[in-house]
Amino acid sequence: MSLAHCFVGIATLFLVLLIHEFGHFLAAWAVGMPSSLIVIGLGPSLFRFRASSWDLQFNLFPIAGYVILPEHSVSNYLRIDDDLVPIVCDHQKPKLRNQVVVFAAGPVANILAALLLLTTAHVDFGRLGKSEKARMQAAWKRSPAKRLVLELTYPMRNAGGPIGIVYSWMAISSHSRRNWLHYTAALNAAIAVFNLIPIFPLDGGRILGAIICRIVPSLEESSWIDRLIVAQLTLLGALTLLALWLDILPLLYRIAPRSFG
Repeated sequence: MSLAHCFVGIATLFLVLLIHEFGHFLAAWAVGMPSSLIVIGLGPSLFRFRASSWDLQFNLFPIAGYVILPEHSVSNYLRIDDDLVPIVCDHQKPKLRNQVVVFAAGPVANILAALLLLTTAHVDFGRLGKSEKARMQAAWKRSPAKRLVLELTYPMRNAGGPIGIVYSWMAISSHSRRNWLHYTAALNAAIAVFNLIPIFPLDGGRILGAIICRIVPSLEESSWIDRLIVAQLTLLGALTLLALWLDILPLLYRIAPRSFG
Protein backbone atom coordinates (compact mmCIF):
# COMPACT_ATOMS: atom_id res chain seq x y z
CA MET A 1 0.00 0.00 0.00
CA SER A 2 1.19 3.52 -0.76
CA LEU A 3 0.07 7.11 -0.87
CA ALA A 4 -0.35 6.80 -4.66
CA HIS A 5 -2.78 3.90 -4.22
CA CYS A 6 -4.71 5.94 -1.63
CA PHE A 7 -4.97 8.81 -4.11
CA VAL A 8 -6.28 6.45 -6.82
CA GLY A 9 -8.91 5.10 -4.42
CA ILE A 10 -10.08 8.62 -3.49
CA ALA A 11 -10.08 9.75 -7.14
CA THR A 12 -12.13 6.67 -8.10
CA LEU A 13 -14.71 7.48 -5.42
CA PHE A 14 -14.97 11.05 -6.76
CA LEU A 15 -15.42 9.62 -10.27
CA VAL A 16 -18.25 7.29 -9.22
CA LEU A 17 -20.02 10.11 -7.36
CA LEU A 18 -19.63 12.27 -10.49
CA ILE A 19 -21.24 9.55 -12.63
CA HIS A 20 -24.14 9.36 -10.16
CA GLU A 21 -24.77 13.11 -10.02
CA PHE A 22 -24.41 13.56 -13.78
CA GLY A 23 -27.16 10.97 -14.15
CA HIS A 24 -29.44 13.22 -12.11
CA PHE A 25 -28.20 16.31 -13.96
CA LEU A 26 -28.79 14.99 -17.48
CA ALA A 27 -32.21 13.56 -16.57
CA ALA A 28 -33.25 16.88 -15.02
CA TRP A 29 -32.41 18.78 -18.19
CA ALA A 30 -34.15 16.12 -20.31
CA VAL A 31 -37.48 16.49 -18.45
CA GLY A 32 -37.41 20.29 -18.28
CA MET A 33 -36.05 20.69 -14.73
CA PRO A 34 -32.65 22.16 -15.59
CA SER A 35 -30.07 22.15 -12.81
CA SER A 36 -27.76 25.04 -12.04
CA LEU A 37 -25.19 23.34 -9.82
CA ILE A 38 -23.61 19.90 -9.34
CA VAL A 39 -21.75 19.39 -6.05
CA ILE A 40 -19.43 16.41 -5.54
CA GLY A 41 -18.34 15.80 -1.96
CA LEU A 42 -18.92 17.66 1.29
CA GLY A 43 -16.92 20.19 3.30
CA PRO A 44 -14.67 23.00 2.01
CA SER A 45 -14.63 23.61 -1.72
CA LEU A 46 -11.57 22.41 -3.67
CA PHE A 47 -12.38 23.97 -7.04
CA ARG A 48 -15.36 24.97 -9.17
CA PHE A 49 -15.86 24.66 -12.90
CA ARG A 50 -18.17 27.29 -14.38
CA ALA A 51 -20.10 26.71 -17.61
CA SER A 52 -22.49 29.11 -19.30
CA SER A 53 -25.63 27.91 -17.50
CA TRP A 54 -24.42 25.50 -14.79
CA ASP A 55 -21.53 24.98 -12.38
CA LEU A 56 -19.62 21.90 -11.17
CA GLN A 57 -18.09 22.06 -7.68
CA PHE A 58 -15.77 19.56 -5.99
CA ASN A 59 -15.53 19.59 -2.19
CA LEU A 60 -12.87 18.09 0.06
CA PHE A 61 -14.55 14.93 1.39
CA PRO A 62 -15.89 12.38 -1.18
CA ILE A 63 -18.79 11.34 1.04
CA ALA A 64 -21.85 12.44 -0.92
CA GLY A 65 -23.03 14.70 -3.72
CA TYR A 66 -26.12 16.49 -4.86
CA VAL A 67 -27.66 18.40 -7.75
CA ILE A 68 -29.53 21.67 -7.19
CA LEU A 69 -32.99 21.29 -8.72
CA PRO A 70 -35.58 24.06 -9.14
CA GLU A 71 -38.72 23.69 -7.02
CA HIS A 72 -40.81 24.97 -9.93
CA SER A 73 -40.56 24.90 -13.69
CA VAL A 74 -37.91 27.28 -15.01
CA SER A 75 -36.89 28.37 -18.47
CA ASN A 76 -33.58 30.13 -17.96
CA TYR A 77 -30.94 31.31 -15.51
CA LEU A 78 -29.35 34.68 -14.86
CA ARG A 79 -25.91 35.17 -13.33
CA ILE A 80 -26.27 37.70 -10.49
CA ASP A 81 -23.29 38.47 -8.26
CA ASP A 82 -21.47 35.49 -9.77
CA ASP A 83 -24.31 33.09 -8.82
CA LEU A 84 -26.84 31.39 -11.10
CA VAL A 85 -30.43 32.40 -10.28
CA PRO A 86 -33.41 30.56 -11.86
CA ILE A 87 -36.08 32.60 -13.62
CA VAL A 88 -39.42 31.11 -12.58
CA CYS A 89 -41.95 30.87 -15.40
CA ASP A 90 -44.80 29.23 -13.52
CA HIS A 91 -45.54 27.78 -10.11
CA GLN A 92 -46.60 24.31 -11.18
CA LYS A 93 -44.95 21.43 -9.36
CA PRO A 94 -42.96 19.05 -11.54
CA LYS A 95 -44.89 15.99 -12.70
CA LEU A 96 -44.49 12.90 -10.55
CA ARG A 97 -43.15 11.01 -13.56
CA ASN A 98 -40.44 13.62 -14.07
CA GLN A 99 -39.48 13.57 -10.39
CA VAL A 100 -39.17 9.77 -10.39
CA VAL A 101 -37.08 9.87 -13.59
CA VAL A 102 -34.69 12.46 -12.12
CA PHE A 103 -34.32 10.73 -8.74
CA ALA A 104 -33.83 7.30 -10.32
CA ALA A 105 -31.34 8.53 -12.95
CA GLY A 106 -28.40 8.57 -10.52
CA PRO A 107 -28.58 4.87 -9.55
CA VAL A 108 -29.38 3.94 -13.17
CA ALA A 109 -26.23 5.78 -14.34
CA ASN A 110 -24.15 3.84 -11.79
CA ILE A 111 -25.68 0.50 -12.82
CA LEU A 112 -25.00 1.15 -16.50
CA ALA A 113 -21.44 2.24 -15.66
CA ALA A 114 -20.93 -0.92 -13.57
CA LEU A 115 -22.01 -3.18 -16.44
CA LEU A 116 -19.87 -1.27 -18.96
CA LEU A 117 -16.78 -1.36 -16.72
CA LEU A 118 -17.22 -5.04 -15.90
CA THR A 119 -17.62 -5.85 -19.59
CA THR A 120 -14.45 -3.89 -20.35
CA ALA A 121 -12.62 -5.78 -17.60
CA HIS A 122 -13.62 -9.10 -19.16
CA VAL A 123 -12.41 -7.96 -22.57
CA ASP A 124 -8.96 -8.10 -20.98
CA PHE A 125 -9.30 -11.89 -20.90
CA GLY A 126 -6.94 -11.94 -23.85
CA ARG A 127 -4.15 -10.84 -21.50
CA LEU A 128 -4.69 -13.82 -19.18
CA GLY A 129 -3.10 -17.22 -19.46
CA LYS A 130 -5.04 -19.94 -21.33
CA SER A 131 -5.83 -21.96 -18.21
CA GLU A 132 -7.05 -18.96 -16.20
CA LYS A 133 -9.09 -17.69 -19.14
CA ALA A 134 -10.74 -21.11 -19.58
CA ARG A 135 -11.50 -21.35 -15.84
CA MET A 136 -13.18 -17.92 -15.74
CA GLN A 137 -15.21 -18.56 -18.89
CA ALA A 138 -16.38 -21.92 -17.51
CA ALA A 139 -17.48 -20.22 -14.27
CA TRP A 140 -19.55 -17.71 -16.22
CA LYS A 141 -21.22 -20.46 -18.29
CA ARG A 142 -22.21 -22.42 -15.16
CA SER A 143 -24.02 -19.53 -13.49
CA PRO A 144 -23.73 -16.11 -15.19
CA ALA A 145 -26.25 -14.37 -12.88
CA LYS A 146 -24.57 -15.67 -9.73
CA ARG A 147 -21.14 -14.83 -11.11
CA LEU A 148 -22.28 -11.29 -11.97
CA VAL A 149 -23.54 -10.68 -8.42
CA LEU A 150 -20.31 -12.09 -6.99
CA GLU A 151 -18.07 -9.88 -9.11
CA LEU A 152 -20.11 -6.76 -8.30
CA THR A 153 -20.02 -7.39 -4.54
CA TYR A 154 -16.72 -9.13 -3.77
CA PRO A 155 -14.41 -6.06 -4.10
CA MET A 156 -16.65 -4.12 -1.67
CA ARG A 157 -16.94 -6.93 0.90
CA ASN A 158 -14.91 -5.06 3.55
CA ALA A 159 -16.23 -1.56 2.80
CA GLY A 160 -18.81 0.10 5.02
CA GLY A 161 -18.23 3.71 3.98
CA PRO A 162 -15.75 5.99 2.17
CA ILE A 163 -12.78 4.93 4.32
CA GLY A 164 -13.43 1.25 3.63
CA ILE A 165 -13.96 1.92 -0.07
CA VAL A 166 -10.54 3.56 -0.42
CA TYR A 167 -8.92 0.94 1.83
CA SER A 168 -10.37 -1.87 -0.32
CA TRP A 169 -8.41 -0.56 -3.29
CA MET A 170 -5.22 0.01 -1.27
CA ALA A 171 -5.34 -3.53 0.15
CA ILE A 172 -5.82 -5.26 -3.21
CA SER A 173 -2.99 -7.61 -4.13
CA SER A 174 -2.44 -6.37 -7.69
CA HIS A 175 -3.19 -2.80 -8.83
CA SER A 176 -3.64 -3.72 -12.48
CA ARG A 177 -5.90 -2.01 -14.99
CA ARG A 178 -8.28 -4.97 -15.00
CA ASN A 179 -8.54 -4.97 -11.20
CA TRP A 180 -9.26 -1.23 -11.23
CA LEU A 181 -12.07 -1.73 -13.76
CA HIS A 182 -13.45 -4.55 -11.62
CA TYR A 183 -13.17 -2.46 -8.45
CA THR A 184 -14.80 0.61 -10.05
CA ALA A 185 -17.64 -1.51 -11.44
CA ALA A 186 -18.31 -2.92 -7.97
CA LEU A 187 -18.18 0.57 -6.44
CA ASN A 188 -20.73 1.84 -8.96
CA ALA A 189 -23.04 -1.06 -8.11
CA ALA A 190 -22.64 -0.43 -4.37
CA ILE A 191 -23.43 3.29 -4.71
CA ALA A 192 -26.51 2.48 -6.81
CA VAL A 193 -27.91 -0.05 -4.32
CA PHE A 194 -27.18 2.21 -1.34
CA ASN A 195 -28.98 5.16 -2.91
CA LEU A 196 -32.09 3.07 -3.58
CA ILE A 197 -32.65 2.55 0.16
CA PRO A 198 -36.01 4.27 0.91
CA ILE A 199 -34.58 6.74 3.43
CA PHE A 200 -34.55 10.50 2.88
CA PRO A 201 -32.41 12.15 1.46
CA LEU A 202 -31.30 9.10 -0.52
CA ASP A 203 -32.82 8.66 -3.98
CA GLY A 204 -35.03 5.79 -2.84
CA GLY A 205 -36.44 7.96 -0.06
CA ARG A 206 -37.06 10.85 -2.45
CA ILE A 207 -38.91 8.58 -4.89
CA LEU A 208 -41.04 7.11 -2.10
CA GLY A 209 -41.72 10.56 -0.64
CA ALA A 210 -42.77 12.00 -4.00
CA ILE A 211 -45.20 9.12 -4.57
CA ILE A 212 -46.71 9.34 -1.06
CA CYS A 213 -47.15 13.13 -1.27
CA ARG A 214 -48.99 12.77 -4.59
CA ILE A 215 -51.26 10.08 -3.15
CA VAL A 216 -51.89 12.07 0.06
CA PRO A 217 -51.33 15.76 -0.87
CA SER A 218 -52.30 16.99 2.60
CA LEU A 219 -49.33 15.13 4.08
CA GLU A 220 -46.90 17.57 2.44
CA GLU A 221 -48.21 20.46 4.56
CA SER A 222 -48.56 18.37 7.72
CA SER A 223 -46.20 18.46 10.69
CA TRP A 224 -45.92 14.68 10.36
CA ILE A 225 -43.78 15.02 7.27
CA ASP A 226 -41.19 16.99 9.26
CA ARG A 227 -41.16 14.36 11.99
CA LEU A 228 -40.76 11.62 9.41
CA ILE A 229 -37.84 13.42 7.78
CA VAL A 230 -36.13 13.92 11.16
CA ALA A 231 -36.59 10.21 11.96
CA GLN A 232 -35.12 9.21 8.60
CA LEU A 233 -32.17 11.56 8.98
CA THR A 234 -31.53 10.09 12.43
CA LEU A 235 -31.60 6.57 11.00
CA LEU A 236 -29.26 7.60 8.18
CA GLY A 237 -26.92 9.19 10.72
CA ALA A 238 -26.88 5.94 12.74
CA LEU A 239 -26.11 3.94 9.59
CA THR A 240 -23.31 6.39 8.76
CA LEU A 241 -21.74 5.93 12.20
CA LEU A 242 -22.04 2.15 11.85
CA ALA A 243 -20.34 2.28 8.44
CA LEU A 244 -17.58 4.46 9.89
CA TRP A 245 -16.99 1.95 12.69
CA LEU A 246 -16.93 -0.97 10.26
CA ASP A 247 -14.35 0.95 8.20
CA ILE A 248 -12.11 1.84 11.14
CA LEU A 249 -12.22 -1.59 12.84
CA PRO A 250 -9.98 -3.38 10.26
CA LEU A 251 -7.46 -0.54 10.49
CA LEU A 252 -7.41 -0.78 14.28
CA TYR A 253 -6.94 -4.54 13.98
CA ARG A 254 -3.90 -4.03 11.77
CA ILE A 255 -2.41 -1.56 14.27
CA ALA A 256 -3.13 -3.60 17.42
CA PRO A 257 -4.33 -7.11 16.46
CA ARG A 258 -4.26 -8.42 20.04
CA SER A 259 -6.53 -5.66 21.36
CA PHE A 260 -9.13 -5.98 18.59
CA GLY A 261 -8.84 -9.62 17.71
